[in-house]
Amino acid sequence: GVYRFGGLADGFYAVYTEPAMDSEAANNLIETGRGKNVAREGYASVFYPDARDFASAARIHISGGEQAQANISLTLEAFQSVTAIVTIPRANSGSGENVGIQVTDAQAHPLSYTAQYDAATHTAQAALPDGTYSFVVTQTTNPPHLMRTSESEADRALGAIFGPQSTIGEVSFAVAGHPVSNLRIPLSQQGSNPVEVTVEHGANGSPSSGDPRIFVTVSQAGGGL
Repeated sequence: GVYRFGGLADGFYAVYTEPAMDSEAANNLIETGRGKNVAREGYASVFYPDARDFASAARIHISGGEQAQANISLTLEAFQSVTAIVTIPRANSGSGENVGIQVTDAQAHPLSYTAQYDAATHTAQAALPDGTYSFVVTQTTNPPHLMRTSESEADRALGAIFGPQSTIGEVSFAVAGHPVSNLRIPLSQQGSNPVEVTVEHGANGSPSSGDPRIFVTVSQAGGGL
């Protein structure tokens, strides 16, 4: 039950646990309308010291070789079935395999709980402990991809790669000791927000011949996972 993170850079950190169910079978889809007949237990995701969301987590500051200790106690508790009906635009019907579901907290920070989509019943399902959450559902009809372009092709390429190809919907809800159903998530067209990044090399940083192997990632500002 002891964990250790070594070699951390100076800065602020938050420590949290991944959720865990009491059995692998607890992740199976539930027949629509039968959620109240299914009993599940597990360990909720906990942020140190004893919080259920990132906003309430304690920030641990370390610098100059300091050490810190963060004790977390986990309790087996009931997980409730949450079911929401996803309404897909008619033009996108038949693309159920491209539906993704993210569980977030009340501040829109992503959580580690697993949600599944049942294409046969058009439902989003998850097992969650008591708390306040949101389902964010995204359907991608033409997944974006990366491609190399010349500068003269940049504008056209951005439109082709990052054009409006996704629909998105969201619903917020609270879990309080009983299953949650009758939620509805209508999906609507999501406009794209292209971001173009230019990597410039200084006088002493010219790339060698061949592919310089530069990777660019985007993360959410303001903290989060």
